[in-house]
Amino acid sequence: MSRTVARYNPEKGAVDWVMGTGQSATHMLVITPDKSKIFTANIASDTVTAINIAGNSSPTNIVQIAVGKLPEAIDVSPDGKELWVGQNGDGAISIIDPATNKVKETFTVGKVPIRIKFTPDGNRVLVSDATAGEFVVVDARTRKEIKRVTVGGTPVGIQIQPDGKRAFVALTGADTVK
Repeated sequence: MSRTVARYNPEKGAVDWVMGTGQSATHMLVITPDKSKIFTANIASDTVTAINIAGNSSPTNIVQIAVGKLPEAIDVSPDGKELWVGQNGDGAISIIDPATNKVKETFTVGKVPIRIKFTPDGNRVLVSDATAGEFVVVDARTRKEIKRVTVGGTPVGIQIQPDGKRAFVALTGADTVK
């Protein structure tokens, strides 16, 4: 399983740096809006790795952040002030402060929150709950569920139109997008 993060430089047509995380099953990643940090979920280590890339052509220090069981889903708020991590092993979401790399809150949202996506305005967070076959809308400020929709398949990947008016969710096994 992967234990690294790499950067591909399209101008050079090559990978120009690789950073080991020291963790198992390094999988999904996000970059903060200011491009100062990369965060990646490490499924088999129950951690998130923060990699400092601010003002540097290559990564510098890394920090491991302990979260719940089997973290995979990961997204950062549009303002860069919160990192949400979905944990497949306990159905929870941990919210990390990117400035301090500390978990500031954890709450349960479902069974397997396999993907998370902030709306462009940062007001809502969309969650694919793979085992329940549901798509969940959460208020980003209050952490309260707004709506839960059964989608007739196993929801995974989420994409949102730039204007935030429509979201699309890929349904694994059904080979469709809703």
